[in-house]
Amino acid sequence: MYLGRYSIFSFLAFWCGYKIAQHQLGIHPTAQEQEFEEFLKWIRERYEVHTSQSWASIILFYSEDERTALDRFFELFEEFLNQQNNSEINPDKEW
Repeated sequence: MYLGRYSIFSFLAFWCGYKIAQHQLGIHPTAQEQEFEEFLKWIRERYEVHTSQSWASIILFYSEDERTALDRFFELFEEFLNQQNNSEINPDKEW
């Protein structure tokens, strides 16, 4: 509804716009939004990418098109959250 088209880059633009508005209004990021900032690092480690590419560009590179990349984003983000939650439950366990 807010993206205009079903695309990972439309989602990235929406997210960036949200973050800019939040900053301009002086609204501090929530704990969940701060956690999202770790997602880029996690994506780079998962795909063993050592460039300054955005998480959207990395996901698109490993996807068929922008549409499937957006679907893949949600799968990867859920995997990221599950790993974060598991590491909080079992801090000594290596994944």
